[in-house]
Amino acid sequence: MLSKYSFLLAVLLSGTAFGVHAAEDNSDWLESYNRAVFNFNYQLDKYTLKPIAKGYRAVTTPDIRNRVNSALFNVIEPVSAGNHALQGNGQKAVTSVARFLINSTLGLGGMFDVAEGWGLKKDRTNFDETLATWCVPDGPFFMMPILGPTTPRALTGTAVGAVSNPVYLSTLNDANYSDKITWSYTAVDAIASRERSLDLLDDLEKNSVDFYTTVRSAYMQNRQALRQLCGTAKDDGKASYDFDFEIEDEDEFYTGDCLMKKNIFGVLISCLMLTAFSASATVDAGQAKAFVEKVTQEGLVDIINSNVSQQEKDRRFEKLFNEALDLKFIGQNRHAGTKERVY
Repeated sequence: MLSKYSFLLAVLLSGTAFGVHAAEDNSDWLESYNRAVFNFNYQLDKYTLKPIAKGYRAVTTPDIRNRVNSALFNVIEPVSAGNHALQGNGQKAVTSVARFLINSTLGLGGMFDVAEGWGLKKDRTNFDETLATWCVPDGPFFMMPILGPTTPRALTGTAVGAVSNPVYLSTLNDANYSDKITWSYTAVDAIASRERSLDLLDDLEKNSVDFYTTVRSAYMQNRQALRQLCGTAKDDGKASYDFDFEIEDEDEFYTGDCLMKKNIFGVLISCLMLTAFSASATVDAGQAKAFVEKVTQEGLVDIINSNVSQQEKDRRFEKLFNEALDLKFIGQNRHAGTKERVY
């Protein structure tokens, strides 16, 4: 099942890497689509999830809901540990692992945060924040049916978080219980999450002239903080490597909120992950490898060294990506008569 979504995750990840400033101009070029999906989600929530969340609040006490929330947060503690490690923060990764072990045992499955009382503070993170640390751009705002407001990078983080969730992984090989347990967990998590946001969303709607615009503005303002994570991965004290692409004047890489060099590093990581995902998906591994070679060897250095504006560099990056990877060739069976792509 995992391999069916591997290429989708890789495309989402690579797509965010090349939408360099798409989300920073505060435009809403998908507004018609976004409003249609927003209205659909609003009606769906109004007649299903919101009443259930209100019922859940009515029949439970705050203490019970706190225990449920604590257990749900404990389940994804290993996901935070993995992402702290990917962000270069080993200390926080170890803390998250310790919190999970302590709370899962002494805290009765995470219902009680014993680790917090021992000085192990919770610090949740996810793959979206990891990509932000790698300087992968956010991409444009858009609405997803059921999921709500998102961006390409946020959606990638959500997808990776879903397939790396311990509940999903622990039941992956059990055909009899996998779907039942996974969907039950998802339903409980959705109801608990909606209950926590009842008052906030009600206040936003009551005080809004245009509820869609208010939600979009609040969501994008909340994501502005993630831009500050660019290039903040901590040095682990080991030998470092200079990804300077033989460029002498590294000061030229400073642009916007991120180091251009670190932004390129995020692009390369995305490309490498695309190649890795292709091994388990229907993507032709040779095509993926050729894509990475073309981007890294033929065009990347030329674009970086060019004496043009940042906007022009972004345009050239996009053009290079489009030329290097033609999606219509991905996943086709060459033995069925499809002509092999030659770069």
